[in-house]
Amino acid sequence: MNKKLFMTSLVALSLFTLIPATLAFGGFGGGRNQSEEVQNAFANGDYEAFQSAIAAGNINRFKNISEEDFAKRVERRAEAKEYRERMMAVIEAGDYDEWKNLVAERNADSLLLKMVTEDNFAEFAEDCALRIQANESGKRFGVGRRGLGHGGKAGATSGEMDGKRGGGLGGGRHFQN
Repeated sequence: MNKKLFMTSLVALSLFTLIPATLAFGGFGGGRNQSEEVQNAFANGDYEAFQSAIAAGNINRFKNISEEDFAKRVERRAEAKEYRERMMAVIEAGDYDEWKNLVAERNADSLLLKMVTEDNFAEFAEDCALRIQANESGKRFGVGRRGLGHGGKAGATSGEMDGKRGGGLGGGRHFQN
């Protein structure tokens, strides 16, 4: 793989993981070290379950989230999930024009729009598919979101090694539910 495509893939990886995660969780950590109950409360839009989970888990960084703020975060999470699903469908279909429109919709000045062209889009899409495959493979072997070599339990964050949370080689939940 040439250097330019590698950098493109790296930028894409960042775009597809950091932006949706930040939007989904309102910039407060993207789900790292949250209890399964907190994750479920967000997924289900259940504020009462959320309150119970943060009290039971003594998770202080969430204690001042109002019901209105919680609802906004749930909505952003749903929008981010929908965007990831649309993006994956477009990439899998090999539709460069629609991919370009989706990226521009989020950020018209995205570096990806300069680096990924119609000529190299198929290779970019193949790289995305390989990353997803590696993430799935990593889950089977209990490799955490941060991948190997980042300290502790093969880079897993708390709860990941026991199968309670998703993971993967260097990627985590890109394009996943």
